Amino acid sequence: MSEIEHRISKRALNFPDNPIRGLEILAFEVRNKGIKVIPLNIGAPDTPSPREVMVSVSAYLSERDHVEYGPSTGNIKLREARSRFYKDKLGLEIEPENILVTAGASEAMELAVYSVTNPDDEVITPEPFFPNYLSTCYKYDTKFGVIQTRIEDGFHIIREGETLQAAYARIESLVSTKTKAIIWSSPSNPTGAVYSNEELELLFKVAKDHNLFLIADEVYRLLTFDGGVSYKEGLVRAPSIYDVVPQSDRSRVLCLDSSSKEISFCGGRTGYLILDQFLVPYVLKNASVRACPNMLGQGAVEGIDQIDPKYFLKNQQELKLRRDLTYKHLSDMKDIGVTVSPKPPEGAFYIPFDLGDEISAENFCRWMLTDFPRKSGSNKTVFLTPMRSGKGGFYLDETKGKSQVRIAYVRESSELVEAMDIVRSAIIAYKNEDQ
Repeated sequence: MSEIEHRISKRALNFPDNPIRGLEILAFEVRNKGIKVIPLNIGAPDTPSPREVMVSVSAYLSERDHVEYGPSTGNIKLREARSRFYKDKLGLEIEPENILVTAGASEAMELAVYSVTNPDDEVITPEPFFPNYLSTCYKYDTKFGVIQTRIEDGFHIIREGETLQAAYARIESLVSTKTKAIIWSSPSNPTGAVYSNEELELLFKVAKDHNLFLIADEVYRLLTFDGGVSYKEGLVRAPSIYDVVPQSDRSRVLCLDSSSKEISFCGGRTGYLILDQFLVPYVLKNASVRACPNMLGQGAVEGIDQIDPKYFLKNQQELKLRRDLTYKHLSDMKDIGVTVSPKPPEGAFYIPFDLGDEISAENFCRWMLTDFPRKSGSNKTVFLTPMRSGKGGFYLDETKGKSQVRIAYVRESSELVEAMDIVRSAIIAYKNEDQ
């Protein structure tokens, strides 16, 4: 190493690895060799965005000869449209002044954690969890604790056959004087679990009894296939924290949301932080550092409240078909040692599965990119996400998740069938080679 390389910060050296994007460069190199790589590693759906969104981007640019800064809060036109969307389409009473526009839900999460925790405070979350929760807490010197969930319970926080009292006692036992907040996603990334009103009420009771903040990640709320709430025109959404927390207690709730998944607008980086008015001035001090959210992204989704509910219903139906197809293929791999939850996930577009035989999922996912195409005599492979990667992953305990893989069923059905056949062949070949 050169002299200057030794001066890199310990924070950077020890920053958690990202298992979702950790093999991205390798996948790019493999594609450049002419090999088809089916990307099931990341939650970027290939379903079309609404036509209105694409037209809005063009209209926004055609009306200007430059792109100006906007307010740090986000454009009022979008905040008002988002409020109408919540009220009219989803039955959630959320006012424009309680909505801040962010650079995706990722920035909303960073603003939330930074605003409610001090260094050495603690945030707890159901495990397995979205790795960016851990990364964000690491960045702000916030401790991280977990509520363990199990594959046999479909990764729900209330276990099969467990009483509410027992579940409360189990979760409450994790709360310490340092605990400041509970964060979770429902529908869950990476498990697809959709938490019931009963489970959300349980989290609220723990937070109320111990004066904690609740950080609810509801990015996937419209990607709900089972256990959802029906509202206008047949639109189904996941139960929301706002369904169970009374108005008098909303001051403890911060909700993360995004246009990325609901309308296939991931690269638009348009998210939202919903919060009580008392928190807004403190969050804005931090948000103003980045000046404003992406103006093009905001312009594209200003008509979110005008999108026909049939668009969202069609998306739900398509993704449910993909879920059923993927889950059946994974379930049929029982004969080669694969374990999957006893029931299909209720939402999002992820399914975690275990390779068995103490196989390193990280090594397997890498091998699928580097070796499988050559050894199988094929010019095709699949890009998957290991649930443990170096210093990072979907589990806090580094001994957990080592043989688990997360698959994102974000490609159309015929390509998913092709991918699942490749995955099955690869697992068999890898296990034979490993012996």
